[in-house]
Amino acid sequence: MQTLPALLVPQKGETVIDYWMSMSPVAPVFGLEWRFSPLFREVMPDMASTPAMAGSVVLTEGDLHDEDLEEAEEEAKAVEAAEADDLTALKGVGPKMAAELNAMGLTSFAQLAQMTEANIAELSENLTAFRDRPVRDDWVGQARALMGQRT
Repeated sequence: MQTLPALLVPQKGETVIDYWMSMSPVAPVFGLEWRFSPLFREVMPDMASTPAMAGSVVLTEGDLHDEDLEEAEEEAKAVEAAEADDLTALKGVGPKMAAELNAMGLTSFAQLAQMTEANIAELSENLTAFRDRPVRDDWVGQARALMGQRT
């Protein structure tokens, strides 16, 4: 059985970062062995090979390519577009206002339907034009109606 002081000594060829990372129980996520796993293997041998620890993935420099990143970004944009609602269906929202709302991160009726009076006031302050529209045209109520909810 290895003793605790022996486990705390840095191993030959081990970098400082690897040494400190190996102290964390999440070290296998980063491709390192958890420094204290020998203690647990000896005390609890049936727990030593858990599925979570068995197949840790180590990424190398050549694993990620620009094409992969571009493809992931396109997929994320497609998901966002699929989740986005046509905000121009709301009374008082034209294409320019919809673009402004989208730029603020407001893309769906569900987001509008969940807004409180404080959220609406903040939204109104951030609009560049027609700041009274969210309240006057009851965008929250319209969004709920378009979603099929009761107002």
